Amino acid sequence: SRRVDQAAEAIGFAFESRNHSQAVEFKLDGLRRFRPASGIICGMTTPPDTAAASPVTYRAWRILPLDGPPLDDGHLVVVNGRSTAVGSQHVAEGRVIDLGAVTVLPGLVNAHCHLEFSLLTKPLGTRGMPFTDWLSEVIAYRREGDFEPESAVVAGLQESLAAGVTTIGEITTAAPRQLFDRPSRHVPLVTAFVELICLASSRIEPQLARLAEFLRQAERPTVRRGSSPHAPYTVNPQLLTAAAASSRREQIPLAFHLAESQAELELLRDGAGPFGDLLAKVGAWDP
Repeated sequence: SRRVDQAAEAIGFAFESRNHSQAVEFKLDGLRRFRPASGIICGMTTPPDTAAASPVTYRAWRILPLDGPPLDDGHLVVVNGRSTAVGSQHVAEGRVIDLGAVTVLPGLVNAHCHLEFSLLTKPLGTRGMPFTDWLSEVIAYRREGDFEPESAVVAGLQESLAAGVTTIGEITTAAPRQLFDRPSRHVPLVTAFVELICLASSRIEPQLARLAEFLRQAERPTVRRGSSPHAPYTVNPQLLTAAAASSRREQIPLAFHLAESQAELELLRDGAGPFGDLLAKVGAWDP
């Protein structure tokens, strides 16, 4: 409705209005709403240090707090970019913005993604193929395909926000600059886990130097740092131990693949199997 559009413009939203005959996109400030007859608002993307300090109450037809039942005629109070209260009308503080016939819910979370693959037009591999065969296609794409990680990271961030994803766990093997050197307004919040892959003892020190260089980058309001020793079949135990110690020392999160397939267990138990063949093929096997 016109009233909802005017309210959105008054406070600034990022939302998309759709019906059967048209799709009109409005690039505004902080939220995303889909309608015609009703709509969905997923999350807020304005970091606390850039948001208004005065309370603003958003009124909506329904709010889904997720830790409780849906709230009809709900009110959400936001201060410094953070939700401070949610409930019915009695929680209202400061300026009240009526969003109209929309449903509000927290922003979506993608806990593990690889933004470097955002330019793929279709998924790698085929349904039902062995895991190691799929990994071979991933390796080939990185080495031989039309791989543009810098552009892909930017595209992936934009696509995530457009889909209502406001928080991302990004496993980064390339283009961390695109994560740290970006505007701090109206972008997803990202934890960037630098990926560590190394089985050979001779490559442990270069990987630790890469981790140290990554951790020297200052965190931003919308980006925090983490580390990700990839998996038991790609990480030397000494590197895993050092990465875990670094995570404790720096107080950063650590991500780790574990027990992904029977082939992984076969490699760890017997030092053989499909994973052994794949690692030998790419020159990474160090029994």
